[in-house]
Amino acid sequence: MNGFRDMRDIETLEAVPLTERGLPASTYDMIRQGAAQNPDATALTFFLQGTAYERAASYTFRQVITNIDTAANLFQSLDVSANDTVSLILPNVPEMLWSVWGGQVAGAVNPINPLLEPDAIRDILLAVQPRVVVTLAPFPHTDIWEKVAGIVEQIPSLRTILRVDLRRYLPGWMKPFAGLGDAKQRHQKRLGQIAVLDFGQAMRRSAVRQQGGERLIGPNTISAYFHTGGTTGIPKIAPHTHGNDVFDAWAASQNLTVGPGQTLFCGLPLFHVNSYLVSSLVPWSRGATVVLGTPGGFRGEGVIPNFWKIVERYRV
Repeated sequence: MNGFRDMRDIETLEAVPLTERGLPASTYDMIRQGAAQNPDATALTFFLQGTAYERAASYTFRQVITNIDTAANLFQSLDVSANDTVSLILPNVPEMLWSVWGGQVAGAVNPINPLLEPDAIRDILLAVQPRVVVTLAPFPHTDIWEKVAGIVEQIPSLRTILRVDLRRYLPGWMKPFAGLGDAKQRHQKRLGQIAVLDFGQAMRRSAVRQQGGERLIGPNTISAYFHTGGTTGIPKIAPHTHGNDVFDAWAASQNLTVGPGQTLFCGLPLFHVNSYLVSSLVPWSRGATVVLGTPGGFRGEGVIPNFWKIVERYRV
């Protein structure tokens, strides 16, 4: 259905009980259904800089599923199980998407706004007690690693930090310059009792999991712990279930024309439920393409000045 014209359209929709619609049991199953429509179609395009939007990394649906499966396997190899949480302190990068959807196969995920002050991030981590944190490695013009490194030893549940190195998205000649000044931090292997691993290397060492593994996930299984914005006090934790997220994505798709061959631009932060659902789960569940425009989204340098050129190039 492409929108609702009048009350009759609403009554037609509601005539079929939700329990009879055959909705997927999990977000993972929902993404796999969307991917199956055309596994070799482009699912994701990511560019690091708005001033160089033509230079992009692209992934097919087949590759997306492989990366989600591999991330799930990686988290399980780090002892993340059904009752455990993976916290994600990341901007908008592909690794955030592998971690969000793969983390929900292994346990539950907890996306955190990396712009929060360290004390607020610490309090959220203490509330959800993660076993693994995924965050950025040191990189110019970001302070995410410094924030994380200063607080994680206060989180008793934490065993492993996985660091995403953004240098892999730079042209070859720029990579050495991006590493200047932080060589010691970049080779750090531990923070107290916490192991520090490179996300990319850890992914390559992980065997790919098929069909999301053996864990039984149902509509009432916790999928994520999101925090509120903190505009009326300190951030509060809001749990999601797989049934919540699947319904929201399905319901949104009843009022949006989204499907194979269409492209959506993701410029809002993936730590927020709007982008997580509308800019990720909805399009992928329908076989549509997502353009992830810089780690900073709309705030990324060069994104707004070049926005209509980006729309034209990627046929958003």
